[in-house]
Amino acid sequence: MSAELALGIVPLVVSALEHYKQAADVVRAMRDHKEEFRELHVRLQAAMVRYRDSMELLLSPLALVEEEELDNYLDSDRILLLWKHSKTASQLDEAFGRTNSLNYRAQIDILLKKLKKLILDLKLSKEGKPLWLREDGTVDPHKQEKFFDRRWWVVRSGLKSKSFQSQARVIEEAVDRIYQLVESRSVVEQQRSSRRKPARIQKKVIEGRYLKRVTEAAGRLYTSLSTLWPVTCNTTSCNYVHTASLQIKDYMDETSHRKPASPTSNDELITVNLNILFLLDKAGEPSKWDWRAVSVENKRMLEDQHNLPSARVTTITSAASSNPRPRVRFATFAPTNDDAQRANPVVVEPLSSKKIKNLCRTLRQFAVNASSSTGGSRFCMGFLEAADSLHYLYPASIPVCCSTKGGTVTLRQLLNGGWPYSMNCQEKSTIAYHLANAVLQFHDTPWLRPDWTTEDVEFILDGSPSLNLAQPIISKDFNRCSQLESSKKPSQLVKNQAVFSLGLALLELYMGKPIEAMRIAEDLEETCGVQSSLTDYITASRLLSIVEAREPSNVSEAINNCIHINLLVSRRNDAMKSYSLENDDFRAAFFEGVVLPLQNNHELLKNVGG
Repeated sequence: MSAELALGIVPLVVSALEHYKQAADVVRAMRDHKEEFRELHVRLQAAMVRYRDSMELLLSPLALVEEEELDNYLDSDRILLLWKHSKTASQLDEAFGRTNSLNYRAQIDILLKKLKKLILDLKLSKEGKPLWLREDGTVDPHKQEKFFDRRWWVVRSGLKSKSFQSQARVIEEAVDRIYQLVESRSVVEQQRSSRRKPARIQKKVIEGRYLKRVTEAAGRLYTSLSTLWPVTCNTTSCNYVHTASLQIKDYMDETSHRKPASPTSNDELITVNLNILFLLDKAGEPSKWDWRAVSVENKRMLEDQHNLPSARVTTITSAASSNPRPRVRFATFAPTNDDAQRANPVVVEPLSSKKIKNLCRTLRQFAVNASSSTGGSRFCMGFLEAADSLHYLYPASIPVCCSTKGGTVTLRQLLNGGWPYSMNCQEKSTIAYHLANAVLQFHDTPWLRPDWTTEDVEFILDGSPSLNLAQPIISKDFNRCSQLESSKKPSQLVKNQAVFSLGLALLELYMGKPIEAMRIAEDLEETCGVQSSLTDYITASRLLSIVEAREPSNVSEAINNCIHINLLVSRRNDAMKSYSLENDDFRAAFFEGVVLPLQNNHELLKNVGG
């Protein structure tokens, strides 16, 4: 045999050996097809366990607390719907960033397509299980034997053995890639959280102090009006009704427009402005709805300035007083250059403001459309002086609804036939969000007593069949010195009466009826026929399931947290046992569990025009 012939035969022999090996592999795979199948199935199950762990960590920002709800997403391609639903998609975008969120979705989509192909090739069920497995996990030997003894499966498993192995390897690599992405994100988030924690604590302290100042300022203003107005403006000689209405404003809007406080500054130096509407209608005559919009800035008088070395002290005297009187010392910020650049329009110094002797006369002197600023400075109408604080009054922009003379209506009247039109979802969401803001800012003040009802909240109408421009207010009459109304003793199940009252009001709003109209005989039987806070609690607890079935999850979550207030505490911190909105932790829990869900629902419907 020549060398050329030998060299020519070698490639043919190698090729023949390769084909022989492939044929042998096919025969071996056909012979061992049962073991091959079991190995593939075990590898697939192991990959799915790791995938589920990754997805459970990935979906943690969605707070899918129900195990059944979570399983529905982990065991099927329904998980991709989370990126199509506006609420969950926004939560995922917020948690990971838009780009990263879409990257996770793409990785999951690729993996699920690979899984589906291998499941079809292996003739598994939709859940990725062999067809001979019963629902309880036991094996049906007859079906198993029938499956493996089919010749087409024996031949097919031999021919496609390498394809099956390759698919399993691709799936394992995809799962590993997702697992590593989620793990790395978790580590990064922990590092970021440790860096952000001091900033979050500082922000919570500052916002908490601001809210406390709002509540304190509202209480002081009520006390001042109730003691000074009937005295300085004698009701026997004054023909005007003494009605003041506290406007309910969006807490987020108010905080976004104010200058941030320093975390180390004195609480009394945090500026708070309350928006008040005074009604200048003549008593005993048909109402003309003559409103005056006023911004009231509360400043507390300080007896000792030694603890404020950086404050600039201004002297305030009454220009109308003929005899010298003790001077009042008042502390204000001494702004730095940076502060001055960010400062609001310069406020007229208190020295140029006069003490208001007659509030009705002062209000009449300013037209409804009076400019609230002149040359970059706010014009001060004067100040009301109370025992421990001063209230500076500034003309403010009047709400559009006030100029139409549409009158007012209580929320109870809106729900009880006093409004000839039906409320749409957007109007309900707006009202619900305003009610939560009212409790957040004015809880436990004379404006909003703890056991408040829908009768305590009014709306100034604009004369249209819509409530979109209606201004929510809390109105009080100050014709004589008044005291805070005593509230009935709550049930031991009601840990915070103001928050519980919010839950009742929200139930009435979304059910469209007063709570009394929704009571049944069984509710009264529980309390031996006596109507009390416990009766309201029983009725409300029964209605929660109806609301959950009819309304968005944000709404039902907020109402449930108001009625079963212990959920706010237990979900946030088991060690936190205070149910007072003066407590920083509970107030933060109330904001996250009640105000924020209602805000999300409000903004969603506002954007879609629901």
